[in-house]
This record gives sequence, C-alpha cells and structure tokens, in this order.
Amino acid sequence: MLITYSHDAIEKWVLMPEANRAGAGRIRQVTTGKKYYLPFVVTDYKWPASERMTLTAHVRLISPDGKTQFESPMFSRTIFADPTSPSVIVLTAVLDYTFDSSDSPGTYTIRVTVTDHVHSAYAKAEEQFQLVQGTIAEGEAAKTSQTKPR
Repeated sequence: MLITYSHDAIEKWVLMPEANRAGAGRIRQVTTGKKYYLPFVVTDYKWPASERMTLTAHVRLISPDGKTQFESPMFSRTIFADPTSPSVIVLTAVLDYTFDSSDSPGTYTIRVTVTDHVHSAYAKAEEQFQLVQGTIAEGEAAKTSQTKPR
C-alpha cells in the first residue's frame, strides 16, 4: 500500500522498475491539515492482465485507540489492467484523506482486502503510519514500509 502526496507520485511509482518500488514513494509519517492519497495497488497478479477481471477493495482505517475511523466494504475497483503497466493494477478510486486537529496523534493502521471476484481469490494487506500534529520535515516523510501481508 502506498501513502503519497499526489496522483503524480502514484503514477511515478507504478511506472518505476519493480526493483525500485519496495521503499520508494511511501510516506510513514503524516500531519494534520494536508491531503494524502492512498491508492490500492495489486502487484504480482497471478492471471494474465489481458483476461477479464473484477477486483474490489474493502478498506478500514483504524485510529490509535483501536476504533474504526473510516470503513468502506467496496471503496475501489477495477475491471481491467492499464496497458502501460499491466503488472501493476491500481484500483479506482484512490482514497484521499485529510486529518484535522481533532484526530488523535499516534499510530494509525489501514487494512485492505482486495477480492478477485472472477477467480474467487483475495489478498490482505496492512500498513501503519504515524499522525503528528502540525508540520513535519520533508526528510521524515518517507520512512520504511511496515507492510504485513496476510
């Protein structure tokens, strides 16, 4: 899962060589008052991207106190791969999220389950990031990933 500052950053990540993607373009510390984009991306899809597909993403954002802050059972979906990058499938829509001063600082968890309705398969992922009040230094924005596949 990615957390980025812009749609351009998503496109840049998708088009970069696979070997460079692992630690690139992933924000792990966010701040209040700034919009972030969370695309749901499928890599290493087992079936040919030219085949029919119906993928959906169930999304849940969990606050530091363990409560669900946002949930959508079918937030984004896709029915085909992008021919410019068939090995990386970005579901649409991309979640954009802005934290405000009423949100508790601390560790947030985003959980996503992508379901492949054609092949009756699914994959789960979990990502954690820190919310801090105010602004953060640019150098703190790109921390290493804590993705935990399930």
